[in-house]
Amino acid sequence: MPISCMENVISNAERRAIRNDERTVVPRIADIYAAIPAITGKLELEYEGELKGADFVVRELIRTAVAKTFDRYFADADLQQIVAMV
Repeated sequence: MPISCMENVISNAERRAIRNDERTVVPRIADIYAAIPAITGKLELEYEGELKGADFVVRELIRTAVAKTFDRYFADADLQQIVAMV
């Protein structure tokens, strides 16, 4: 699963870079969602018949991974001004 996910994420980042005339291809968090079909295809057999479904499970995995990564880098950051702007 990791190779197919990475390929989908990079492919989406490349497509976005070409469309926006960007010189450097840099994957963003939004590009991860391009890998959902690849991930759900791997999870369908495991979660077949579940009430939540593979799509929900994949989105929850992505959300949790992004939150953990953010917390690792910005745990001590003061984000009050950013939160106040939202």
